[in-house]
Amino acid sequence: MKEEFAEQLLERAMDWDVPTVKDEILKLRYLTAVKYDNYRNFGVGKRFLESLVLWLRQFKTVVERKSAYDFMINRLIYLSEVQMDHLVDLAYPQRVFPILKEQTVERGSFSPYRVRKIRTSEIFKEIKRKTLFLGMSDGARMDTFRRKHDLNNEQVSVSYELSKDKWEGLRKNLSEWLERKNSKRKACFENIFLIDDFSGSGNSILRYKNDEPKGKLARFIKKYLGTFKEPGILGELCKEGGAKLFLLNYVTTQKAHDYLTGEMKTLKQKFSGEPYFFSCEILPPLQLIENKEKIPRLSSEIDQRFVQILDDYYDDRLEDEHTQTGGVDVKYGYAGCALPLVLCHNCPNNSVYLLWGETGKSVDKQGLTALFPRISRHLEDR
Repeated sequence: MKEEFAEQLLERAMDWDVPTVKDEILKLRYLTAVKYDNYRNFGVGKRFLESLVLWLRQFKTVVERKSAYDFMINRLIYLSEVQMDHLVDLAYPQRVFPILKEQTVERGSFSPYRVRKIRTSEIFKEIKRKTLFLGMSDGARMDTFRRKHDLNNEQVSVSYELSKDKWEGLRKNLSEWLERKNSKRKACFENIFLIDDFSGSGNSILRYKNDEPKGKLARFIKKYLGTFKEPGILGELCKEGGAKLFLLNYVTTQKAHDYLTGEMKTLKQKFSGEPYFFSCEILPPLQLIENKEKIPRLSSEIDQRFVQILDDYYDDRLEDEHTQTGGVDVKYGYAGCALPLVLCHNCPNNSVYLLWGETGKSVDKQGLTALFPRISRHLEDR
C-alpha cells in the first residue's frame, strides 16, 4: 500500500476536516519516520501507516476510531531501536561495573574513590574475567552488549542454556587466560549476570506451580547450577560456595521488579535441596515502567473511552495454556499488566490486547487486527 493511499484511507476512516487532516498527517509522518516504521515485525509492503489504517478500520464507528487514535497518539509508549541500544550502552557502566568495583575494593583494600586505579588493577581484571554474561532471550542483544563493553567472547553467551562441552570450553578459555597472566588462582566463575530485555509480570523469570519453582531462573538453577550436594554442569565450574547471581532487565515494570525483589529474599528455601549459588539479586532496571502508566488512569478520559473498546472487542481466542499462567484473561495483557508499551523488536503480551492481538474472522466473531503484530515465543502450532 502506497503511503499517499494510506493517508487518504486514514482521512476517510477518521472523518477529519481539512485543517485536522494536515495537522495529523504531519504528526504521523514524523512519528513514522522517527520510530514506528522501524518496528521489526511489520512485513513487506506494510509499515506503520498501513497497519494503522487497517487497525482503525476494524472499529465499527468513527467515535471508536477516534478514541483508539487518541490512545495511540497520547498514551502509547514506544521504545525505539536507538533507545534500546542506549539501554544496552548503560548496562555495564551503571549496573555491572559498580558491583565488580565493590568486589575489587573488598579484595584489594582500594579506596572506592580511586576508580581509575581500581579499573586498571589486576584484581579487577581477574574478577571481571571470572564473570559470565548470559542472555535470557534474543532480545537481550548480547552481541551488542559484548562489543560495546569490550568483553571476552568466551565469557558472553546469547543463551543461558548451553551444552556441557560449551560450559567446559568457557572454563578452559578462562584457565588459559589466567595462565597468560601468570595467575595461580583457580579457574572458576565468581559472578553470573543473567540479562534480558523486558519483564512485565516477572512470571517468565520465576513463578510457582504446586509450590515448585518454574520459569527461566528456576530452570537455570536446577539444570546448570544444581545443589550443594549435587552441583550441576555449571555449578562445578563455579567458585566454592557457588557464584553470585545477578538478574538484569533493560526494561521492567514496577510490578515485576517488586515481585522479583520480594521473591529473592526466600528463593533458596523454595527449592528441594539447597541450590548451588552464593546469592541472587535483582538489579534495578535501566528503564522502569511505573504503575502510573497502567491502563486505565482514572483521571484520563482517553483511557476511559479506550477501556470501553477493550471490553467491546475482546476475543477469548487470544487465550491459551501459556496465557493462563498469568491467572487472568489477556484483555489487559498477560497477568493483567495493562501496559501501553511497544518494544521495537516485539510488542509484549503484557500490553493491552488491541495493540498486539490478531485472530481470524469466524461465524460469530469479526476477528482482530493488530497495530503492532507480535511474534510469540510459543509456536507449537506453526
